[in-house]
Amino acid sequence: MLLLEGTGAKPDIVNSALATPLHIACKNNRVDAAKFLIGCGVDVNQQDEHGQASLLICCIHGHFNLARVIIEASLSGLLPEPLEVDAKDQRGLSPLNCAAIKGDFEMAKLLIINAQASVDQHSPKGCTPLLYAARGGYSEVVRFLISSGASILKQDEAGGTVLHHAIEKGHLEVLNIL
Repeated sequence: MLLLEGTGAKPDIVNSALATPLHIACKNNRVDAAKFLIGCGVDVNQQDEHGQASLLICCIHGHFNLARVIIEASLSGLLPEPLEVDAKDQRGLSPLNCAAIKGDFEMAKLLIINAQASVDQHSPKGCTPLLYAARGGYSEVVRFLISSGASILKQDEAGGTVLHHAIEKGHLEVLNIL
């Protein structure tokens, strides 16, 4: 940090893809580098050329421990701005959408319990995390989302519900939860 202070280098400078050093650290699961950058006061909500903030990048790549570092920094008041846990990228996907698409139960729990992510936030096509998890057959995530208050009645833009998606993909375990 002394080198940054002495040279005037900016820890949140962007490259040609509008990626900051924190974006790079999150993509490559560099926890210590991310902690250092957060300690320098970088904006964790800054988006790259794809509209992806650091937390979303962690969710896309399944970097649970790094996502936890960002959320804990927010809860501890170490961030200059509040964490935007439901921020969407250019595709309209939030961190919880990405966790549900991947069936990442631990990440979904972290986002909902620790960061209070919205369980019914939908993508541009109307898909909620519950619809994504049901479509993927991720019964543990489906069960958790429902117990966290996700609506089984939400429909995507084609009118599909969690029931439609589970039946279409043949996910009997998900059907048994419903």
